[in-house]
Amino acid sequence: MTTSIPCVPGTTVATGLDLILDRLDEAVTARTAENRAQARLWTALAELLRLARANPHIYLRTTGTGQPDAIALAEDVAAYDAGLRLRMSSGQVRHLAHRAQTLEDRMPHLHAAFTTGTTTVAHVNTALDLLVGWDDPAGVSSFDQQLADPATTATVVVFRRATRSAPTSPLAGSPATTPPPPRPSTPSC
Repeated sequence: MTTSIPCVPGTTVATGLDLILDRLDEAVTARTAENRAQARLWTALAELLRLARANPHIYLRTTGTGQPDAIALAEDVAAYDAGLRLRMSSGQVRHLAHRAQTLEDRMPHLHAAFTTGTTTVAHVNTALDLLVGWDDPAGVSSFDQQLADPATTATVVVFRRATRSAPTSPLAGSPATTPPPPRPSTPSC
């Protein structure tokens, strides 16, 4: 004869719901920590290259510091050193450092969201990709302010669409972002 465990209505669902909510909270916490860690990585690499440029004697011998390209060489060696430690190419190190510096210098609102972990690398890369060749500081500042909230609340796909259609976006009004005109309706047979 089998005995059944008494089931009190609501307790099983509440326990399951509590577990689900706990797992969702863990996932959000982990994602936020991951975003903050990526921001710290980017910032650390940018700072490393700034320090290498300011102190080439740390990476070069005395004879090397007298060379005309000593600063660039010290930066190369620092990128190579970081790359070995992080299992990245020196080009990847330089790329992340450049993106971090661009984000810090040109998009302080998005930079703040990234360093607090409320936006992702994908959101940041989407916005940074649009800055290439854009030399209007006022436009970039306005663009940054417009993107601060969507970067923390929208999915990457929605955010990408918002960046391309923002009034201050360098792509605003271009054929790639302007929706095609509606097609004339045809009667169905």
